[in-house]
Amino acid sequence: FVYKTLLKEATSEKKIGAFVGKFLPPHIGHISVIDRALKECDKVVVVLSDNPERSEQLCKNANFPYFTSQQRLNWIKDHYKDQKNMEFYIIDESKLQKQPFDMEEYSQLFRRVINEKVNVKYADETYRELNEKYFKDCKFVAIERDLIPVHGTDIREDPEKLKFAIEEAHADILKKLQSANGTKKENIMNNMLIDFYELTMGQAYFNEGNHEKLACFDVFFRKCPDKASFVIANGVQACVEHILNFGFSKEDIDYLKDLGKFSDKYLEYLSNLKFTGDVYAVSDGTVVLPNEPVITIVAPLIQAQMIETALLLLFNRSSLITTKASRIVRSAQGRPVMEFGTRRAQGYEAAKDGALDAYIAGAAGTACTVTGKEYSVPVLGTMAHSFVQSFDSEYEAFEAYAKSFPNAATLLVDTYDVLKSGIPNAIKIAKEVLQPMGKRLAGIRIDSGDLAYLSKEARIMFDQAGLSDVKICVSNSLDEHVIEDLLSQGAPIDSFGVGENLITAKSQPVFGGVYKLAAIEKDNHLEPKIKISETREKITNPGFKDIVRLYDQNGKMITDVITLFGEKLPSRTYTLTDPDNSWKTKEISNFTAKSIKTKMIDGGKLVYKLRTIEERRANVQKELGTLWEENLRLTNAQTFIVSLSNKLSKVKNKLLEEFKKSKKTKYDFQAALEKANLEESTLSVPPMATEASSTLKLNK
Repeated sequence: FVYKTLLKEATSEKKIGAFVGKFLPPHIGHISVIDRALKECDKVVVVLSDNPERSEQLCKNANFPYFTSQQRLNWIKDHYKDQKNMEFYIIDESKLQKQPFDMEEYSQLFRRVINEKVNVKYADETYRELNEKYFKDCKFVAIERDLIPVHGTDIREDPEKLKFAIEEAHADILKKLQSANGTKKENIMNNMLIDFYELTMGQAYFNEGNHEKLACFDVFFRKCPDKASFVIANGVQACVEHILNFGFSKEDIDYLKDLGKFSDKYLEYLSNLKFTGDVYAVSDGTVVLPNEPVITIVAPLIQAQMIETALLLLFNRSSLITTKASRIVRSAQGRPVMEFGTRRAQGYEAAKDGALDAYIAGAAGTACTVTGKEYSVPVLGTMAHSFVQSFDSEYEAFEAYAKSFPNAATLLVDTYDVLKSGIPNAIKIAKEVLQPMGKRLAGIRIDSGDLAYLSKEARIMFDQAGLSDVKICVSNSLDEHVIEDLLSQGAPIDSFGVGENLITAKSQPVFGGVYKLAAIEKDNHLEPKIKISETREKITNPGFKDIVRLYDQNGKMITDVITLFGEKLPSRTYTLTDPDNSWKTKEISNFTAKSIKTKMIDGGKLVYKLRTIEERRANVQKELGTLWEENLRLTNAQTFIVSLSNKLSKVKNKLLEEFKKSKKTKYDFQAALEKANLEESTLSVPPMATEASSTLKLNK
């Protein structure tokens, strides 16, 4: 590449050069300029200057995947990870008062953000006049744009030019492009994965002409697994992606037609069916409580009904595994937990996505390689017992592995005898093989026996051998209670590999999330609906609802209140009432109230910024930080009492009273006879039967 102007070499002042760009995406042209600056300056400052909203729109217009400013800058950082004379900054142009901004205002922001005293600026020739006017203390170096083989616009608009993007960005861009084109569907479920009754109900709705009535459905659960005080919601984003891609293919319709159960008009209607409703939900990683409407669907009845099974499957499994994994991670008290359960998982998707759920919950990584490939989750693993057995001796096996992976040699020491063979051989490898290479033994893993005793003895042996930096990892049917016990016994364990008890949530492998109708359109408004049961806990909360979370002055969670949508709570004091025991009340003050649900889909269109895996993972830790230690206990945790707002309580009680008035606990046989106008009748009615459960059979 050729530049119009070269820097003057003779100067005593340190040359600090700056290169500013959107890097949308970063490409070889950018790298060429930065490389030149590195040769000519003592230090180089790379500045990603961007208006995120405008850049996102540019990408949208070109059908090109959008990446945040931080993601783009990270690619450049990775490219120059071995360079020490560099600094990286982000300038958010949307904070400028004037839009489009003028150079004077921008130059002031530049100096506020950039800590370095920049005295050389690299930019396009078209910016020379402005730079020389507002950056008088900087030497201007013009870039010969005509000789740069590609521009960011070219890459965004022409997939063939993606090859010019820097290597660090290429894979991420390609992955999103493939997903957008439908060639990658790890989060998109087959739309025929529905319970058959959703199709039969749909036919009946269609026949009655009420299939496009607006309906409101809630996803919620009644009990926390493992007697915990909360659940970590996950799988919500997968639900959103499924809804956005919902629809039946020609092959689906042909299959349904061959069953001979559905009308041609109904099947024709299904062939064009897409989701056009609204979705309100909590974000992945949010702490949620029993009976809360975690996901709310407001859509035409038939659409809302068809997505029931998929939503429950996605939400139930991910929330269950994430919650279980979080318990295990918390039990380790800051020590890394690795997900090792692939071979025990109940199927391919359960293994792949379950490992992702564990990572979002806080696990350090997974042994499931496909999860690493698909989701960029860190993959971990060393050796199996078969590896050790395949050599003539344990020492030879350890030696071969240490030579292959000298920077990360972790040895499995329980194939024969941990204390008499495994540890002594590991010490020999550390001293005879690794130390001559200038390397250190990373660690050992113990997969059987008394883990507390063996880890203590191993620690003593390594310390006496001058190998106090060797880490001890254990595995073998661990869960949160076993880990808690090991640490309470003083076991000097540095990390844990957890398999079947995590990936299957073995202690409680079923999560009871349900999907219930809460309201239906009548006279141009949503009329609340309630499901009544002999079992108190199965009586639903009616209406279109929200979840309002109450925090104290320290940001700690007090509890949640389920409200009618749009309902405002009093701002100064509020009385919490136990919905199952109305005599239990508590008045609170000095609190902050916040809705924890967000509108994610509006009229069938995505209006929510989908979060990255790292953002969802960070949200879990943020949410856990709002809980008290008493709520985080693994046994006998202090539970939350979720209150119903006064308005919601009135609606619910009104519906219960209406049902009570209409319900007959005993049949008036004579009245039944007179109403039927029969002289002789045979009544087949159980004594004391209820109207809801009995069958009245009249034979003339």
